[in-house]
Amino acid sequence: MTLGPPRRLLAALAALLVAIAANAKPEQAGVFVVGVDGMDPLILERLLARGEMPNFARLRDEGALQTLGTATPPQSPVAWSNFVTGMNPGGHGIFDFIHRDPANYKPISSATPPAEAGGAVHVFGYVVPTSAPEVRNNRGGTPWWDVLQRHGVHVEVYRIPGNFPTPPSKARVLDGMGTVDVRGGYGTYTLYTDGPVPDKVKGDIQRVRVQDLDLDGTPDTVNGILRGPPDQFHLEPGAVPGDSDYLAKGVTIHLAADRGAAVIEIGDQRDDLLFYAVHTVVVIVNLRMDKAASEN
Repeated sequence: MTLGPPRRLLAALAALLVAIAANAKPEQAGVFVVGVDGMDPLILERLLARGEMPNFARLRDEGALQTLGTATPPQSPVAWSNFVTGMNPGGHGIFDFIHRDPANYKPISSATPPAEAGGAVHVFGYVVPTSAPEVRNNRGGTPWWDVLQRHGVHVEVYRIPGNFPTPPSKARVLDGMGTVDVRGGYGTYTLYTDGPVPDKVKGDIQRVRVQDLDLDGTPDTVNGILRGPPDQFHLEPGAVPGDSDYLAKGVTIHLAADRGAAVIEIGDQRDDLLFYAVHTVVVIVNLRMDKAASEN
């Protein structure tokens, strides 16, 4: 087949690009920084000396390990804000996990202060939001990744604490500790247990029974509720949701005979993503079942 002039030009350009790529120099080496919240350097040194952290020792030997001073006060949101901005609390404005609201002296989040409730209209018994509250990051200063981006250095930052909501940036940034969950809290957990329930709990604790619903003589099924985000179409803007104000799905946990695994059904779905989302719950339930099985 004979190529016309445009196609011959494209073929020549493609061949040239392949040749350039084949002879290109390796990309410039980058820098990979790992930060561990709350890690005590003295304990780390002891564990490394005893050979109990071989992977961390390899990171140290192939790179560099530097002990840093902490913040004043030595609290995670303060220290990470120092790290992100290169400023002390007087500069970036984060002094603690919580601040006080000057209007009423009540404690509020230092990173994400309360926002004004949005508007809504009522339509056929539904509360239809017309605007959303503006959530902002209370930290001042300029993150170091923005400085690098301005100088042409590509930066990717994953799970950085104290960075919610993520300020606009040309870097690729994913926030970590301090990010609210779908229920508006900070890691609200759900625990299904057939044991005693403590009086003071911070999560969603549900007392359940392991039942023999298929009548095969072996109790292996647990039914519960998994609560998700608040039902905004039935809540007034700014209202604090109660236990019945969350969107919810029925959860069925089918325990394996050896109690070493389980199948999770949420509504009419069962897949890997849902299993991942409630994996911690499954482990907690199985631990209790393992204990019960050993006692019986």
